Amino acid sequence: MSVKRPTVFWGNERVTHAAIIHTQQAETRQRLPGTEPVLLVQDTTSFNFTHHPATGGLGRLENAFIQGFFAHSTLAVSQAGVPLGLIAQQVWSRANDGVSLRDTRHSRAFEDKESYKWVKGLPEHDLCVTARAYIIVCDAEAHIYEFLDELVEQELDFIVRAADARSTTVDGQALFKAVSQQAVQQRFTLELRRTPEREPRTAQMEMRFTTLTLKRPRRAAAQRETLTVGVVDVLEVDAPVGEKAVHWLLLTSLSVETVADAQQVVRWYSYRWLVERFHYVLKSGCKLEDSQLRHVDRLERLLGVYSGVATAVADVSGPPNARCGVYGGLAAPGMAGVICDDAAQSSSADDAALIAPSGALDWATGRLLRA
Repeated sequence: MSVKRPTVFWGNERVTHAAIIHTQQAETRQRLPGTEPVLLVQDTTSFNFTHHPATGGLGRLENAFIQGFFAHSTLAVSQAGVPLGLIAQQVWSRANDGVSLRDTRHSRAFEDKESYKWVKGLPEHDLCVTARAYIIVCDAEAHIYEFLDELVEQELDFIVRAADARSTTVDGQALFKAVSQQAVQQRFTLELRRTPEREPRTAQMEMRFTTLTLKRPRRAAAQRETLTVGVVDVLEVDAPVGEKAVHWLLLTSLSVETVADAQQVVRWYSYRWLVERFHYVLKSGCKLEDSQLRHVDRLERLLGVYSGVATAVADVSGPPNARCGVYGGLAAPGMAGVICDDAAQSSSADDAALIAPSGALDWATGRLLRA
């Protein structure tokens, strides 16, 4: 019996990236825990194939001289920090027409922009008809008024990191300034690990939280003129000269009436590093960017297959106190109470600044408990 070369599969037009991901979606649904709320963590990455000029169908990345394609993944994660599998994955290549997306951003509808990926990454309707609740977790790139409005419209809870200068309150204050005027509700000490960008240090942290009403930006085509959101702010004070202070400002639909509520929001947002670990495994573990496949369609099929591998590897290769045993048979507890930092391997070092994989943060005392 003759054995077909693997390239026959990758070149089979009857096999699509969407179909491969659909199979993984079905498997993920089987792993969702009862009616317990599930975090759906979104993130975008790019795959650079500039070093493979013969590969067809690629588009520009940062500029026309850097060629590749993009993937936007939605990873299901339990409340304990257990990666459960993919819920969605989008792939696309930008046009090589020389037109800047930034220059045309004001003339295009939100639905026609690349940033609409955040809406496409939300759970499909059949997932939402169950009794289970979902909490959407995104980084600062998703701080888009139309996206927040869509989350409210679909009655989905969310935790989205805020970007500076993107929102103002109904009183006309910039978001970051309005939050900085709130009283400090908790102080704690955090040990920051060494990264390529900084030396290890002990950081003095302050946490504030409140509820604010945001005003719709002038150009935003959203239904609601205002959005009322919870805000949790975690800020390093007295950072060393020349060092960037650790700072997370999180927007959420969840209740933040107590310190415990705010701690939970920060803890759940910290699980966002898992989707970055997932993308890291695709590049450094599966080495997708080293593939010699000659067209982007074939690379997308390869990405679909590798995504199933990366989900499993991301689970068993994480910090010991994060390993969950969904794939690897490990019995260690989840990451409850941990603020994670994987900046050395993260595509967003600032977003992964609060990291302590070697131990858990005791919120009552503000001390890092070594494992």
